[in-house]
Amino acid sequence: MTNNEILKFVKEKPWCNVSDIMRIANIGRNKALSVKSKIKSELESQGFIVPGNSIPTEAVLKAFNINLDYIKEINK
Repeated sequence: MTNNEILKFVKEKPWCNVSDIMRIANIGRNKALSVKSKIKSELESQGFIVPGNSIPTEAVLKAFNINLDYIKEINK
């Protein structure tokens, strides 16, 4: 995804499913499922309740070290 696509995506979707994780990270389905499970278990261990098919977009971006502030800055 380009920087503009990431910014647009974040504004439109507060929750990510497996196909969204695949698009953001440019990875395959099995790896995306693994990432989703890892993020979900980390959030649940912190006491959050996470719906079955969705993960917060913020958590996905954090897992892949995507810095939104930097992306916003370079897209001015």
